[in-house]
Amino acid sequence: MKEFDLIAGRLRSLSGKPGLNLIDDVAVLSDQPEAGWVITSDTLVEGTHFRSSDPLESVGRKLVRVNVSDLFAKATKPQWAILNMTWPKDREDHDLNAFIDGLASDLERFGIKLIGGDTTTSQSDFVLSLTLFGRPLSDRGPVLRSGGSPHDDLWLSGPVGDGYLGLIDQQSYPHAAGHYLEPRLASVEQLELIARHATGSLDVSDGLVADAGHLAAASGMAIEIHSEACPLSVDGRRFVGRPAETDRLIRLITGGDDYCVLFTAPLESRALLESAMFRIGRTFEGTGVKVIGRDGEPLQILKGGYEHGSTG
Repeated sequence: MKEFDLIAGRLRSLSGKPGLNLIDDVAVLSDQPEAGWVITSDTLVEGTHFRSSDPLESVGRKLVRVNVSDLFAKATKPQWAILNMTWPKDREDHDLNAFIDGLASDLERFGIKLIGGDTTTSQSDFVLSLTLFGRPLSDRGPVLRSGGSPHDDLWLSGPVGDGYLGLIDQQSYPHAAGHYLEPRLASVEQLELIARHATGSLDVSDGLVADAGHLAAASGMAIEIHSEACPLSVDGRRFVGRPAETDRLIRLITGGDDYCVLFTAPLESRALLESAMFRIGRTFEGTGVKVIGRDGEPLQILKGGYEHGSTG
């Protein structure tokens, strides 16, 4: 059963909060969102979310950043953390210390205090889960997926594709490899702009096209992405070539592990956003996501991004 089918079919009824319906990456514990706690949780599994060969200091930092990314997309500052860890019995203490060193450095970097959790051991599985609690930066409250509306601009806070490139070829794309190991998140300046101007927002983890679909569905609108406007890093531009090879560009915008922020904002905010963000499309009445190629025609994209399997 796929993740979103599991949520819709079995878990949503357990939330007890019909207004949220488990459709976002966060929960808001207050009837007054601007004053409540915003909570997110992510899990990393060895062999699925990171490689056994990845430096464990980087794994510790990545665990923090994939969670911070969810809160940044909601214009929320993280404050507290709970760590759950399943540690393989055959791993050495120096490996555990390396992981904790990386975790500690990024908790300090983002001003987060660890307040609890649970640790256990297993025969072979290395599984990490971090839960973060934060406060919205704006008195509007957190920016949720469901806040977008038709006739907005569509924005990205940073390049896409580096997570994918860093996974498939570390040697050829060293800049991208660094991002895959330790995601580069939105800046403080960008976070403040998201807090002031964004209407609907999420972070790009499954792939730009897939996550645009999640944003469109939650907000009840359609999204149009202009592929040529999607920002790429130096490695990304080298990978697709000039002019961009369409199939390679599609691989970058569907690859995932980008951890930039995808958000909508009203047209009147355009002048204030364009110096720090990348405008990649628009929203309109309807449903679904359409990606426009450089010839002005929609691209045929069979799979928008990573699909989480839960059971079966």
